[in-house]
Amino acid sequence: MPASKAKLEPSLIKASPAAHISLPPRKGLPHMSLLRAFDAVARLGGIRRAAEALSLDHAGVSRNVRALEAWTGTTLIKKTGKGVVLTDVGLRFHIQLASALDAIADATTSASVVATDNRLRIWCSPGFAVQWLSPRFGGFRATYSHLDAVLRPSDFSPDFGADEADIDVRYFPVASVVRPRNTRLIELCAPAQFPVASPDYLEQHQKIRGARDLLHHVLLHEADIGDWQSWFVANGVADHQRISGPKLWHATLTMEAARQGQGIALATRFMAGDEIARGRLVEVIADEHPLVRPVQGPYVLITRAERWNSRSVAQFRSWLVKLIDEDAY
Repeated sequence: MPASKAKLEPSLIKASPAAHISLPPRKGLPHMSLLRAFDAVARLGGIRRAAEALSLDHAGVSRNVRALEAWTGTTLIKKTGKGVVLTDVGLRFHIQLASALDAIADATTSASVVATDNRLRIWCSPGFAVQWLSPRFGGFRATYSHLDAVLRPSDFSPDFGADEADIDVRYFPVASVVRPRNTRLIELCAPAQFPVASPDYLEQHQKIRGARDLLHHVLLHEADIGDWQSWFVANGVADHQRISGPKLWHATLTMEAARQGQGIALATRFMAGDEIARGRLVEVIADEHPLVRPVQGPYVLITRAERWNSRSVAQFRSWLVKLIDEDAY
């Protein structure tokens, strides 16, 4: 068979010893570990903090920064009595480096969007997740059975830059909504707050004529008394410093304590609507002076900007917005 017609098996094709393949020219690029160490020191303001964030030892981070300084031929950080600060050159370098690292993260996430569009990782404020979203989540999964959907209650927002989640649904106090970089968000609703208790609790305790009477009851709190303080202010009660009662840290726990007759909790339709419909909780109503229902802040849905219109995110967003709008209570 002529050589030009020969068919070679791919596994038998070998490079000639004389062959030389070289990369196209590129500007000097230090090892990524050096860049990550310097970036962490610059953002956190200290070598020890950077070491903790990177799960490295202090000496290792110091060596990486010194190696980067040797590579660039200039001093990038300097020590002061309060820690380390960037030199003028270091500051200019970090501005460009941070932009480049963000671009790498964005490119990596964008490249994985197609492969992961059937995956949907949803983080959510625990109270909203347990009391309202979880009982309805089966309906979403049944409708969109092609999605590998996971719901994770979390006290903290995910790191979208590290691709920890696809969606975050979270409650924010009034005027505290901050949109993370490279994300989009939509405000879902801002529900009103109102006091709730079990029917047995209200039958066994003195009648409530107005907001001030609640100061004589056991009030159930999450992390602090802030929500009750705001509620009393909205209801014109000035001496709300007398507020007391147990702190249970999560809305789920305050709702459970209220169901068990341990006291009165503040709730929204998402926290207590289903339990009110079942008769396990009732909204506290004053006999003489109507109670004001203040709005404390919105629930928002956040996702990475480039995933906003992806199929899985768009399907969940549309489903959730429609469900909230239809919520009866």
